[in-house]
Amino acid sequence: MPKSVVNVKMCRQDGWYVATSQDLDGLIVCHQSLLKLTQEIPACIKALFKANHGMDVDVEEMTSFDNPDVSSVVFEAKRKAA
Repeated sequence: MPKSVVNVKMCRQDGWYVATSQDLDGLIVCHQSLLKLTQEIPACIKALFKANHGMDVDVEEMTSFDNPDVSSVVFEAKRKAA
């Protein structure tokens, strides 16, 4: 199974919040609203696990951000029960 803990780094650039991860190829999410950005990340992680690994996963936020300018959020992807 691919790495199940996904560390997501978030920053603000030119009025946009940007989320990326070195743990999951292809993850980049941008939004002008920090709340909407963090709400969209789990769906993006699910889609990339499906596309990259053929796996259906549930995604759970394990930590939350504390600084809206530069932050890190940790998500865990767990294989869905059959």
